[in-house]
Amino acid sequence: MTGARAMPPAGLGEQPGLEVDFGMLFQVAPVGLAVLDADLRYIRCNEFLAEINGIPASEHLGRTLRELLPELASEVEPRFRAVLETGKPQQGLQVTAITPRAPGLRRTFIENVAPLRDSSGKVGGLLIGIQEITALEETEAALRESERALRASQQLSPECFAILLAVRDEKGKVVDFIWEYANPAAEAIVRAGPLAGRRMLDVFPGSHDHPQMVPRYLRTLATGKASEVEYAHEFRGVTYWYRDAAVRVDRDRVAVGFRDITAQKRLTERLELVTGEFRHRVKNSIAVVAGLVSREAKFARSVPEFADALRNRLASLAAAQDLLTVDADSDVALADIARAALSPFEGHRLDVRPGPEVAISSGRVTLLAMALHELATNAVKHGALSAPEGEADLSWRVEGGRVALVWSESGGPPVAAPTREGFGSRLIADAAERLPNGGLEREFRPSGLRVTIAFDREDGAAT
Repeated sequence: MTGARAMPPAGLGEQPGLEVDFGMLFQVAPVGLAVLDADLRYIRCNEFLAEINGIPASEHLGRTLRELLPELASEVEPRFRAVLETGKPQQGLQVTAITPRAPGLRRTFIENVAPLRDSSGKVGGLLIGIQEITALEETEAALRESERALRASQQLSPECFAILLAVRDEKGKVVDFIWEYANPAAEAIVRAGPLAGRRMLDVFPGSHDHPQMVPRYLRTLATGKASEVEYAHEFRGVTYWYRDAAVRVDRDRVAVGFRDITAQKRLTERLELVTGEFRHRVKNSIAVVAGLVSREAKFARSVPEFADALRNRLASLAAAQDLLTVDADSDVALADIARAALSPFEGHRLDVRPGPEVAISSGRVTLLAMALHELATNAVKHGALSAPEGEADLSWRVEGGRVALVWSESGGPPVAAPTREGFGSRLIADAAERLPNGGLEREFRPSGLRVTIAFDREDGAAT
């Protein structure tokens, strides 16, 4: 290359007492450097470039780019010649090629091309700077692949995941977050449609004042300390529970993983209620049994009579409890109570004629069942069912929202009002009084006993 020279930076050679050996700089530069003439023939080549190409520096000199690196030449020659023609440098040219250093391995390079001018200002050659970025490309490709895999896993994951991007005002204060990314599970739980690109306050208007939402994300962003909490949030009139973990990604991003634990919370609360109700019922059952034993002992005339009466009443109590085992908080149909309480008396002339559907709250089931059992027991021992032709029936009707439960006997021994109230009579009266606005009426008619238990229907319906 006749007359072409590399010009030192402007002003550098003008400083007195400062001498720069540009040949030495060329050799020790941490990038591959070469000088090519107008025919793209190597005039100079440093050791760094020789190592990149896998060809000794001395073997570059006097040979063209195409002679040494034909594949690379096919890709870069048009660009190099454009610099020669226009005199305009080109920066950051990315090329891939196979060189003798690693046959069979395609490598990636970044090249910067600057024109070299002679004393007349004419472009007569090129200064080439080359840096290999193969490892960087591989790392970036691995990161991209890892990111794709992560996104794919997040797309399929049942766990909710989101990236929140801080929104800052002109003073740099974070005033909101944007949903930069949200996986399908997150969008399904949030129930607000696609989230990406939307603001947190638009999706959750109250989140700025909720201590476990925006304020906590701000603390995570400021301190870098991860946090995990459970919190309740009302959305469109419904209260939901979430378990939420937040970690800082960088200065402006917070990663959030969360789960809807509303069903779990409600189940836990229900279990606590059921457990408390169970404890309460156990205590009540013990009290009822103790009362049965005490009162039967007082009125029984013999041990066999005491045992028989106690056995029957415990059977009635057990039948009533069976009605409550399916759901301790659910109401029980009056027809089911009647069947359970009177099932021990199958074979007697006892007819149950169900009326309209009536629901009895769980807290009143036991006493009502035992009252019906007591009526049947008395009928078998002393009333109509103790006679061969005696009959008894149970029926109910509903008028104006009030229920009338009627026990009626006929064909038995003569009936007379008792001189004293026994335990059974008291038990029946207690059951009536426990019902809503309940009352009891006994009729000792010549034809047989008639007992009416009246109470308000709890669901307020009228038939």
